[in-house]
Amino acid sequence: MGYMDLVASGLRYRKSQVFISFACISIAFLLLGVLVSAQQAFTASGSEASSHRLRSRGSSAVTAPIPLSYARKIASVPGTTAVLYVNAEPAAYQDDPRHLVLQAVSAADLFGTFPELKVADGQRSAFLSDKQSLLVGPDTLKRYGWHLGQAVTLQTNVLDAAGSASWVFHVNAIYGSDDPKVPRDLTFVHYGYFNDARVGGKDIVIGFVTSIAAPDQATRIASTIDQLFATSSPRIITQPENQAMENQLTQFGDFRKIAMIVAGLVFVSMLLLSHNVWHERVQMRRIELATMKALGFPPGSVSALIMTEALVLTFAGALSGVFVAVGLVTMLRAHVERFLPGFHFPLSGLGLAAATAIGFAVLSSLLPAYKAGGLPLRLNSRD
Repeated sequence: MGYMDLVASGLRYRKSQVFISFACISIAFLLLGVLVSAQQAFTASGSEASSHRLRSRGSSAVTAPIPLSYARKIASVPGTTAVLYVNAEPAAYQDDPRHLVLQAVSAADLFGTFPELKVADGQRSAFLSDKQSLLVGPDTLKRYGWHLGQAVTLQTNVLDAAGSASWVFHVNAIYGSDDPKVPRDLTFVHYGYFNDARVGGKDIVIGFVTSIAAPDQATRIASTIDQLFATSSPRIITQPENQAMENQLTQFGDFRKIAMIVAGLVFVSMLLLSHNVWHERVQMRRIELATMKALGFPPGSVSALIMTEALVLTFAGALSGVFVAVGLVTMLRAHVERFLPGFHFPLSGLGLAAATAIGFAVLSSLLPAYKAGGLPLRLNSRD
């Protein structure tokens, strides 16, 4: 019988106990996987590209209307390279209850301002040349079953000159990104298409995204922009994009601490439970383990057998928990990435899970394994 056969045989002993331990370990690592994914959003303040951007919004509210004419003044500030103006309109497709947000932007500045949006050259040209173009993320495309070149009619709250709230768009481009913090369900349209045809609300936006040449000058440039409109109505607030994202995430700070404390308590509880399980299993297998020593197995081999069983069971539970966590995070991402951009399970999480599993297995089985190696060769009935 080989060594791994002995390990397998040991794990078949009292299968119900092994299964319960496996389930508890899986749940603990499921929680770890979800927290690691959330940590990506809490710690990632933005991409390298975002350090070259400033965001301006109305001082009274995030979606307060701002005159489009502000863009010219912002562009005049030394250190700025481009100003993208943005509006947002809710829209619905056919009878689908899941609405989307159309981000109406100055299309000519979109790809220079957001270089992380990767679009094939042909699709980019098609999007820029057609004012009715729609640029969508892969999740949006999949959600509605659209395809490139398709004409879609969306219902909005914006009335055109004919009094209709239906707007026709052409799905001309699909973006991708190497940055996991970029949401996959964004939708962009030409601002000019809405602005030229709508009845009211012309030349109004909800914000500006300003590209700058030197990130180390971001705070100074933001302050200069705000001073330009200090006596205007409405006034605006400008922040470096990284800082704006960090401020948005501070509201989750207490939740983050509480979640980490809960996770720590879960793992400590699981560690104590697992230690008790392995101690009990050694006690129930005393005759078997003592017989192994009588047959010539050195004490170190007996101890190693117990620790190997613990490692195998823990790794199996960890793998199961992480696998479920990845699936759960993937499913939840579309629902939370609006306020938790970057919510995903990173590859580095696998290394953390592996290291945690090793430490968990060693700590829970070390003392029981040591006691197993110290069992006498013979046990009388009272032992």
